Amino acid sequence: MKRSTIPLILGLSLLAGCAPVTPASVFLKQVPVNSARTAVQVPSEIRSSLYELAEEITPAYFAASEKKNQIFSPLSLWTALGVLREGAAGETLAELNRLMKLPAGFDSSKVIPDLTRSLNFMTASKLLRDKPDESKYGIRLTNGIFFDSRYAANIKSQYFETAASVWSAETAQVDFTKEKETKEIIRQWVSDKTDRFMEDYEATFETDGSAILNIYNVLYLTDLWLVPFQKLQNQTFHAPSGDVQVPFVGRLADGTDYVDHAKAQAVAFPGEQGIRVWFLLPRGEAEPLDLIPELASILSEGSPALVDFKAPALDINGENLSLKKLLIDKGYTNMFLSADLSNMLSGVTASVTEIKQKTKLQLDEKGFKAAAVTEIGVGKTSLPGDNKIEFTLDRPYLLVIEYQGLPLFISRIQDPSEK
Repeated sequence: MKRSTIPLILGLSLLAGCAPVTPASVFLKQVPVNSARTAVQVPSEIRSSLYELAEEITPAYFAASEKKNQIFSPLSLWTALGVLREGAAGETLAELNRLMKLPAGFDSSKVIPDLTRSLNFMTASKLLRDKPDESKYGIRLTNGIFFDSRYAANIKSQYFETAASVWSAETAQVDFTKEKETKEIIRQWVSDKTDRFMEDYEATFETDGSAILNIYNVLYLTDLWLVPFQKLQNQTFHAPSGDVQVPFVGRLADGTDYVDHAKAQAVAFPGEQGIRVWFLLPRGEAEPLDLIPELASILSEGSPALVDFKAPALDINGENLSLKKLLIDKGYTNMFLSADLSNMLSGVTASVTEIKQKTKLQLDEKGFKAAAVTEIGVGKTSLPGDNKIEFTLDRPYLLVIEYQGLPLFISRIQDPSEK
């Protein structure tokens, strides 16, 4: 480093003369995980901004994927964009406000710290108290900034300070010209943040010396059903390409949240840590994507019902999908073509080079896990009652994982036999 202008980061000079550097030693700041969950009153503007972003981006994200089953995290993308937003000014800041669905005067420092802390907890299960299990359950929301040592003097210390204090961003110094070494550092970091649930993540960056920094958000959650499902025999799922036989789970649930909507039936099941999984089955000729504009209303209308529920077990490994083209096609061009990142950088002209997201989802009779990694590259530029409701997800449907009213993941299931 040419100058010590980043007080929240430990000097790399401490590493001089030490044993061979391991990937973990590049980290200059790391954020601990809370040992218990804390409730927070989510501001209505945050909740509405996430649903609006989900409505605009989710269909395009699914359309860009070649997989039959897709999963997208509005919260992961929104949070990564929020870290980028702290370094933006002028038209780039205005564009990020439009994309994130935030008012021009939004002050992240008054809202985000409490929200990020409430979405970063892991605790032991009380349901498994009598059984040996060292696993932790909850949500881990982690932001990371990996910056190239060549540009350390160009990155403003205030940007690092704000990213850390507002968004709890971890920081690490790397050398992007050393492709294999740096990809391994980031892969291991993602693996650690997801308890090895996502072990194959591959970062994207230029190796010609033009890469300045990459921003990452990792959203990982794992929970046990408050009431476990039963493992059922294989059943028929009517996929668009033909019927398939897949394992199902299910149970007769009394008092579970059920929504009878004009476009869909919807039912929610809670996990022990307060995370809820919603299953939305379209009515008539409606398709799963037709339900996305209705998500905010559907997910808030549940009432207790007796539901005979059956659904496929899931194991979905999403693509590491680029969002750059779809965002440009929607008119978000400034950040990619002529970005103003003057609140982040000095002495160098830069723009956003890529935005990508990789996701993964597993669901069985015991519980569920989901993870998303959003990467932003910055580079130098040149019914209630006793009536039983039959609810069998045997055709394409939508799945939403929600916590405190926030849509964490949205998944379209078309063929559960495919990963």
